[in-house]
Amino acid sequence: MSTLSSAVEENKQVQRRFISIIKQDKLKNSVKQSDFDIILEGNLTAHGGDGAVDVLLFEGIGGRDDIFASQ
Repeated sequence: MSTLSSAVEENKQVQRRFISIIKQDKLKNSVKQSDFDIILEGNLTAHGGDGAVDVLLFEGIGGRDDIFASQ
């Protein structure tokens, strides 16, 4: 359950990053320091990865089946 909770939190970080990047690109006058902080945190998550969370990609219906990516 803790791995699933981690996956949800990481997804939220990436989604927050997406919104802040849109603000940065389209609404330049409304970007705050907090948006830059959110982008930095989201970048770490989006580009870093988490082995425990990545395992979830290979489980259940619709899971990945390319074993070479999972070894």
